[in-house]
Amino acid sequence: MKYILLTLIIFTACKPAKLISESEPSPVQTSSERDSLRRINKISLGSINSPFGIGSSEIEKLFTEKFTSNAGVTIVPESNVQANITVTEFQDRVGSQVGATSPAVVRFSIQLVDSGKIVWSSGYSNSQGAISENLLSKDLKAEEGFSSARELLDLGFEKVSQELGAQRMKAFLK
Repeated sequence: MKYILLTLIIFTACKPAKLISESEPSPVQTSSERDSLRRINKISLGSINSPFGIGSSEIEKLFTEKFTSNAGVTIVPESNVQANITVTEFQDRVGSQVGATSPAVVRFSIQLVDSGKIVWSSGYSNSQGAISENLLSKDLKAEEGFSSARELLDLGFEKVSQELGAQRMKAFLK
């Protein structure tokens, strides 16, 4: 009986990450857009705007790791295509993974600019909600508990880089 009660307490205290909104992949419509996506082989980091609690070197590290592996691009010091990253919210959880009084929140946008023209952009927003809001969610993983803002940022770069990789693949197949 003690085990069941403890499990119930832990289960109700954990709040898994809940995606607030994620940009919908924009369909590649014109041959010009397809050509732009095909040309994105090498990216250099342009501006990194983050007035919050994470440094640009940490953002650069996560961006490089995820976009190299998931989008099939190489990050180089100089390129015609520059990634401009803007972190608009980065709030770490207050509390532990098991119980937090305030969950982590992360919001950012990325623009890929080629010769002054935006050739691709995406955004990501993630916050954590109460477990009672997510009881029927297929993404419910109570054992994960509360994520840190860095973990949410990592997840965001993962999803956005996969989106770019899928759009690039689609452009090559047409």
